[in-house]
Amino acid sequence: MAGAGALTVGGGSPEGTRVDVVVSRQAGLGRSAEARIAATGVKLLALRSPAGPGEGWTATLAVTEQQALSLIGAQSAGREIRLLPRP
Repeated sequence: MAGAGALTVGGGSPEGTRVDVVVSRQAGLGRSAEARIAATGVKLLALRSPAGPGEGWTATLAVTEQQALSLIGAQSAGREIRLLPRP
């Protein structure tokens, strides 16, 4: 998970806040870059910082079954999943 560090700015706990989830992929051989919103206004239940170098953030989100399957597919395909704080 990328961008989750921005949720910790200000020192407060981000758990319980609402976030938007964006899935993107880089351009590659014969394909263009793309980004899409996978979920909006999702409740962030838990957030863990990376365990070590090269590791990503881990988030627990309150999503629907369909959203969960979409995010699992995106992660399996090597796409970047980013959390954006809601204003």
